[in-house]
Amino acid sequence: MVINVDELNKLSSDKEAYQEFLLSIDPVKTSNNVTSFFYLLLLDVLRDDLRNETLQLARENLAK
Repeated sequence: MVINVDELNKLSSDKEAYQEFLLSIDPVKTSNNVTSFFYLLLLDVLRDDLRNETLQLARENLAK
């Protein structure tokens, strides 16, 4: 299963979408490992978003 950045952002902000996602996974796979993997992916996305925003703010400050 491949999840893109937009889907991860939706899952991180929409509790109902997250619950539907968990229910759609094969019940055997819904273990702590899957949940941990999801949170690691989410942290990667959030880290990248924060880094990009920080770089954009730095560029704007340098341009002043």
